Amino acid sequence: MLDATSHSSAPPPTSRTSAAERRVLYIDDVPSRVADMYGIIKGEGHHLITAPTGELGVDLARTCQPDVVILELALPRMTGADAIVRLREDVETTAIPIIALSSAPCSSAPGLSMYCRRPLDVAGFARLLRELLVPAREPVSVRGSGNPPVRSRPTGDGARGLAEKRKPLRRSSAGQ
Repeated sequence: MLDATSHSSAPPPTSRTSAAERRVLYIDDVPSRVADMYGIIKGEGHHLITAPTGELGVDLARTCQPDVVILELALPRMTGADAIVRLREDVETTAIPIIALSSAPCSSAPGLSMYCRRPLDVAGFARLLRELLVPAREPVSVRGSGNPPVRSRPTGDGARGLAEKRKPLRRSSAGQ
């Protein structure tokens, strides 16, 4: 686990220890929730970076370029909603999917990819992460398929439509 005090040891944005490992930035100030999230993220085989404040989380998102940001909406000083606005305004972080967590109901927030209410359904949350963190694939050129390249990150409005963008291309036996 990487915390705010040791973020300089984070691997550079372009390095991965394996093709399946992804960077997950978790912004939360409650140590017990950070420990719980560590178990979930490590259980899925990914690298967790943590920040206890929205300000530090936004800075880490810029420098570490995580594959997804998970944040608690109730944060000290800068709220989770304010952090989302800052992440969406920055050209370097605007396309990173954001999952907000809170025990309070939330219908929607501008720039938010997903919302999960506490207490977390761990199995459901792990499935959501697997969907969002599908390993990046090289576009497959299939003659006459008319399919667009597969994207590794959502564009524009976050993760909306992500499942449709990540469907694997199927090769037809007739065109080979």
